[in-house]
Amino acid sequence: MRCTASSRLCTEMPHTGLETQLRFYRQAAKTVLNNIFVGQSPQILIQKALSARNQRIRQMYAAGEFMSDLSREYGISHQRISQIVHGRRC
Repeated sequence: MRCTASSRLCTEMPHTGLETQLRFYRQAAKTVLNNIFVGQSPQILIQKALSARNQRIRQMYAAGEFMSDLSREYGISHQRISQIVHGRRC
């Protein structure tokens, strides 16, 4: 590709319409997601992340953290922290 400095115009650049760009971004997103999820559905990965979070919450509570502090730190309700700590599920 050759660009002229004076006009700041790339004369040999082919026009790639919006549809071509969207196709590129879709393919890039698929590639990234395939590399992240390698054989696992997103739902399974979310469940694993939540299980790890809940385990950390239980450990922090057992170490003396207050539920209100945990609620603020994790951005979830006090009620949900209580459910996690006491093993209840809604």
